[in-house]
Amino acid sequence: MKILFLIDINSLIHRCFHALPPLTSPSGLPTNALYGLSSILIKILKEEKPDFIAAAFDRPEPTFRKKLYNDYKIQRPKAPPELIFQIKEAHNLLSKFKIEFFEKPGFEADDIIGSLAKKFSQERKLKIIILTGDLDLLQLVKDDKIVVLTFKKGISQTKLYNQKEVEERYDLLPEQLVDFKALRGDPSDNITGVKGIGEKTAIKLLIKFYSLENLYSSIKKYNFGDISPSERKIYEKLLESEKDVYLSKKLCQIEKNLDLRIELGDLKTNQVNSSLINYFREMGFSTLIKRLDKKTDFSSDREANMSLFNKQKEIVYLSEDNQKSELISSNLKVGYDIVSLLKSEKISPPFFDLKIAAWLILPDNKDLSLPFIINHFLGKDKPSPENIKELFLLLKREIKRNGLEKIFFEIEMPLIPIICDMEKRGIKISKDGFLELRKKIEEEINKLEKEIFNQLGFEFNLNSPSQVKEALEKIGIKNLNSSSAEVISFFKDEYPIVGLIIRFRELSKIKSSFIEPIIQFEKNGIIHTHINQAGSSTGRLSSEKPNLMNIPSLDDKENYWNKLLRENFIARDNFSFVSFDYSQIELRILAFLSQDKNLISAFKKNIDIHSLTASKIFNLPLEKISPLERRIGKVVNFGIIYGMGAEMLSSLVSISLKRAEKFLEDYFKNFPSVSLWRQEIQEEARIKGYLRNFNGRMRFFKHSGPGAINFPVQSLAADIIKMAMIKTSPIANLILPIHDELLFEIEENKIEEKAVKIKERMENIYNLKVPLKVKIKKGSNLANLKEIIL
Repeated sequence: MKILFLIDINSLIHRCFHALPPLTSPSGLPTNALYGLSSILIKILKEEKPDFIAAAFDRPEPTFRKKLYNDYKIQRPKAPPELIFQIKEAHNLLSKFKIEFFEKPGFEADDIIGSLAKKFSQERKLKIIILTGDLDLLQLVKDDKIVVLTFKKGISQTKLYNQKEVEERYDLLPEQLVDFKALRGDPSDNITGVKGIGEKTAIKLLIKFYSLENLYSSIKKYNFGDISPSERKIYEKLLESEKDVYLSKKLCQIEKNLDLRIELGDLKTNQVNSSLINYFREMGFSTLIKRLDKKTDFSSDREANMSLFNKQKEIVYLSEDNQKSELISSNLKVGYDIVSLLKSEKISPPFFDLKIAAWLILPDNKDLSLPFIINHFLGKDKPSPENIKELFLLLKREIKRNGLEKIFFEIEMPLIPIICDMEKRGIKISKDGFLELRKKIEEEINKLEKEIFNQLGFEFNLNSPSQVKEALEKIGIKNLNSSSAEVISFFKDEYPIVGLIIRFRELSKIKSSFIEPIIQFEKNGIIHTHINQAGSSTGRLSSEKPNLMNIPSLDDKENYWNKLLRENFIARDNFSFVSFDYSQIELRILAFLSQDKNLISAFKKNIDIHSLTASKIFNLPLEKISPLERRIGKVVNFGIIYGMGAEMLSSLVSISLKRAEKFLEDYFKNFPSVSLWRQEIQEEARIKGYLRNFNGRMRFFKHSGPGAINFPVQSLAADIIKMAMIKTSPIANLILPIHDELLFEIEENKIEEKAVKIKERMENIYNLKVPLKVKIKKGSNLANLKEIIL
C-alpha cells in the first residue's frame, strides 16, 4: 500500500516555534521553527518513506469563517515578527525539499488538506496520513484509509489516530466530531457552543441522537412533561441556542470540495539535492546536514525496500526453506511466534517477533493472529513473504515511533528463548495422585449435590447461574441481581444452603479448571504449559493448556483441596522446587511512583506495611494491631493500587460504607502523595488517552478509571519479573513465573550456592529507591514449600 503524507505546515511551525529555544542563522535571522520543521520533514522522509507528499498553508487574508462570524479566532494573540518571518520562509524551505505546497485565499490549511484527502481517497491501495498539531483534523479520519498523525508532547513524540483510536478517545465516530465541537465549543477558536454543555454531555447527546440535525428534530417533538428536570434544562438550552449551534457547526466543518487541480503523480517524493544542503548551511543547520547523505533517496519505492531481504544477509525471514547456517548465525531473525519455531529448530538471537511487536503497539487487542496483523497494518489479506517483509519494516518503524524500543529489544525479545526452555522442560506431576484426587473430589461434589437437593426438596442444574437464582428466590431470597458468590454470600448466615452452593461451586471449579486440564495435558508425567507472552495489556505473562499461573494458593486454610492439588506437583529426583517471591513489589512500586515519604520510609525501615496502614486507619500503635486489623490494612493497600472505592472495600471486609469511606479518607491523609499521584495519573490518562510506564510500555484508555491507576504499577512489576527471568535463567532451571514469584528446580546439592546468586540478581534488578526484597522457599512439592534463610 502506497502512502500520501499531507502536512499542516502552519500548525507545525507554531508548535516548533513554541517548543524550541530561540535560534538564529549566521546572518541573524530567527530559525528555531524552521529548524524544527526541517527536522520533522527529514524524519518523515527517511523513516516513513512516503510515496507522495504535499503541504498546506494558511493565508493571511480573512477566511470565509471570519465573514460568517467576525469574532472567529479573535482572542488569539498577534504572531510575533520572528514567527511571521519563519512562516513566510517555510515556503522557501519546502521548495528546497521539493515538496508541493498549496494555499488558497479565504480558506485555511485544514480546508486544503480536507479537499486533497477527499480527492485522493478514491485511489485504491493508497493510505493518507495527515500530519498536524491540530486535532480539528480528526473529523477527516476514515477507517485506516485516512489517519491523523499528531504530537503528544513537544515535537519528538507522536500519536497516530485511525478510526478506532478516535472512537476510543471520544466514544464518537470521526464524522460526529464536528457536531461535538459545535455543542461543546472551542475556546481556542472562540466558538462558544452551548452554555452549560461540556464534553461529557455533548458526547452523551451524540451517542443518543448521532447528529445535530437528528438531535434537534427529536427534541422538538418531545413532551417535556415526560422527561426529567435535568434533561429538560439541557433541551431548553439547546433550543435557545439552535441558531448559534448551527453557526458553530459551519465554523468547525472542514471544507472538502476546493478545486485543487493536481494529480497524485505530481506529489511524488524526490531525492535530496545540493540546494537543500546549501540552504541548511546558510541557516546554520549543521546537525541536520549530518542527517542527510547526498546519496539518500527520499523517494519511496516499497518494492525496492523489500530488496533488503534479498540482497542483505543481516536479515533472515524464518520459514521452512531457511538454511540451517542462517538460523544459527548472528543475523536478525524475523518471524511470527518465534517461541514455537524454537521448539523444532535451533535458532539463535537476535529476534524480531512480529506478533510481539504488534501486541506492544496494540496492547488491548485480543486478536494477534498473523492474518489480522497483516490486514490491520497493511490492509492486505494474505501472509505472503512479500507482505511479511513489508510488515516487518512497518512494525519496526512503529516500535521506534511509539518509544517501545527498550521494551521490545531489551525485555521481550531476550525473553523468547527463556519461555521456550520453560515450556520444553515443563513441570513434573504425579498422574496417579491427580487421578485419585479427581475421584475424591467427584465424591465430595456428588455428596454436596445430594445434600443441597434434599434440603431444598427439588432438583435443578447447580452449574446454571439462572437456575441457582430461581432456586434461591423460591426459598425466600428475593430481588437478586445475580447468583454470583459475591452477591449470595451475604445470605449465608440466614440461609445455610447458600454456603453449600458456594462450596459446590468452589469444588466444581477446582475440578474443571485444574484437575481435569492437568490430567488432559499430561505427557509422560510432565505438564508443558503454554506461556503466553502477549497475554495481557499490562505486560503480565499468562499460561494456558493448562493454566498453571492460577493454581490455588495455600492462604485459604479452610480449603484443604488446595493443599492436595499442590502436593501432586513434584520436583524431579535429586532436585527441589525453590520459589523466589518478590515481597509486596507492587506496593514498593507505588511508593516509588508516588514518591510518598511515609511509604518510602516504611519500606526502608522494613516496617510491615499492612500493619502500618492498619495503624493509620484505626489510629492505633503498630504493636497493638490485631491480625484482623492487619488484614483490613492489606485489603486497603492493594485496593489502592487497583483503584478500589469505599463500596468495594465495604464489601471485601464486611464493614459499613460509612466506615469504609472513613478508612480511605484516613489512608490518604497519612499517604498524601499517593492520593495526588492517583489524581494526576487519571488526569493524564483522560487528557492523553494513553499512559506509559517507566520503561516505555504503553496502554490506551477510553476512560480514566481504576485501570489507569493500576497500569503504571502492574506493568512495571511485570517488566521487573521479566528482567529478573532474563538475569536468573542462566543460573538454574526456571520452571514457571507465577505473578510476582519465580519457581526454579534446583539440584539438591547446589541450592544454597545458586539461591544466593538468584536472590542477589532479583533484588538488584531495578532501582526503585526503595529496597526490593525476595523471600525464598523450598520443598519437594508445591504444598510443602518452607521459607529458608540464607
